[in-house]
Amino acid sequence: MYECVRAGSIVWEESAETLSDGTAGGVEDGAVTLALCRDAVDDWILVDEARIAEGVFYMMKEHHKVGWGGVGWNLEVGWRCEGKSELGF
Repeated sequence: MYECVRAGSIVWEESAETLSDGTAGGVEDGAVTLALCRDAVDDWILVDEARIAEGVFYMMKEHHKVGWGGVGWNLEVGWRCEGKSELGF
């Protein structure tokens, strides 16, 4: 979606293998989410595989929980944004 918003239209990009397959993938032609993201998203946070893995391993080590790659992605985004939210987190 980031690349589509940058281009101003749907851009097909092959998805690579990732631990966070729920956050990867193409954007369908005519997707209503393109306009929503263009108009509502203020900041994009791009997370690489190493940082996703770090988050997954952190959950295992510190909380003894196994999570899929989206957990690592969410943790990384949270760590980068800590203190920046108007909601206080």
